[in-house]
Amino acid sequence: MQYANIPREEYEKFAPQFNPVKFNAAEWVAIAKNAGMKYIVITSKHHDGFSMFDSKVSDYTVVKSTPYKKDPLKDLSRECKKAGIKFCVYHSIMTGTIRPDKKRQGEYNSSGMALDARTST
Repeated sequence: MQYANIPREEYEKFAPQFNPVKFNAAEWVAIAKNAGMKYIVITSKHHDGFSMFDSKVSDYTVVKSTPYKKDPLKDLSRECKKAGIKFCVYHSIMTGTIRPDKKRQGEYNSSGMALDARTST
């Protein structure tokens, strides 16, 4: 959003369209294991996007803001554990969330994006 100069109003339209109904965590993990992988790393939250997991901090998540309504990271984590593969996440909190309407989020950066409570910039 920020780097591609996509207006917030346009960017927020994508979440309700995200519905990965063909996602199958067991299949992903089986493919990884068969390829000899020892771990899986997936983006849990990108600094310009929403969280790919359920959260008590924000409603801007794959569970609460999409028609999918499931937590794919929980599914991947569970399947990795079963298969003996390490499960890792990349979690960017550079700008936290793009939901400035959530008053509990607090501060905003220069682009008007709400900062996550754990950030200091």
